Amino acid sequence: TVVPAFLPPPQKTPRRSVKCRNGQADEWGSRDATKSETESGFNERTLGHADTEHLVGLPRDAAGSQLFTLGNRDCTKEKGAVLLNNGQNLVFLKQVWDWKIVAGADEIPRLRLEVKVKSFAAGLALFERVAAVAEANDHHPDLHLERWNNVAIEIYSHSAGGITENDFILAAKIDKLDTSDLVPAKKAAPKKQKFWA
Repeated sequence: TVVPAFLPPPQKTPRRSVKCRNGQADEWGSRDATKSETESGFNERTLGHADTEHLVGLPRDAAGSQLFTLGNRDCTKEKGAVLLNNGQNLVFLKQVWDWKIVAGADEIPRLRLEVKVKSFAAGLALFERVAAVAEANDHHPDLHLERWNNVAIEIYSHSAGGITENDFILAAKIDKLDTSDLVPAKKAAPKKQKFWA
């Protein structure tokens, strides 16, 4: 078969899978490195083997799976005191919707979510909903209403001077808010015209 130049070549080696057994929380689908792997210093050059597919499963019981969900955690002073490194930020960023890490004018990194709302009043209503979540967690974001219908929410730990676990916890809780009455309805894709040859 001919593979176009812009596509990667087909994979010839079978993928290895790593799974946790019995869905237990203490087995996260990882394994200890073998002696030869440790001696080779592989961990200093790579984050994992390119042909390994990691399938990580959370505990099957409801209590265990809720424990690992950011939106079900609580903001604490301990979690708000330790800045996260870039790797930790990327792991947590995958657990929240449409949030980005940006640098503010003061060069301090922060989480930012931009939402287009139906009206000016809908923007203020969104502020009220976010404020209720922020007060309940004693962690307060910066809220901006730009123009008349663009809301921006920025979260970072002012006392720590950057992004902490509390910021991602609050972002996940904000993601759980029902905003369907505040944002415009999604438009259906236009129908394509049919052309006859």
